[in-house]
Amino acid sequence: MKLEIHFRDMHSTDGLKTHIEDQAEKIRRYITEGELIRVIVGAERHRQYCEVFWHDKTQKKDYFAKEEGDNLYAQIDVAFDKICTQIHKAHDKLVTKHHHKEPLKKASLGSRD
Repeated sequence: MKLEIHFRDMHSTDGLKTHIEDQAEKIRRYITEGELIRVIVGAERHRQYCEVFWHDKTQKKDYFAKEEGDNLYAQIDVAFDKICTQIHKAHDKLVTKHHHKEPLKKASLGSRD
């Protein structure tokens, strides 16, 4: 897993970098070797934001989350939680698609005598 962290209109701190790396560990088991997670942390006026982007090469699916607020550490947590939720939802769709195929039921038209 490669982690790419960008800071926009703010200074980077070691505390923010380690917090982002700790949160990225949540999704490490879903990522194959060599895939990239891009995290953009920035500030606009009085709001701080965090964007997380990951392209899953095996399922060919993009995952994106953006969160804005006053507490940057909380926004990082929420953005990574959103990515985890998206991953679980995509996995559940994939499992139900392949395992719960039911035969089509014919509509009962009643008896025509």
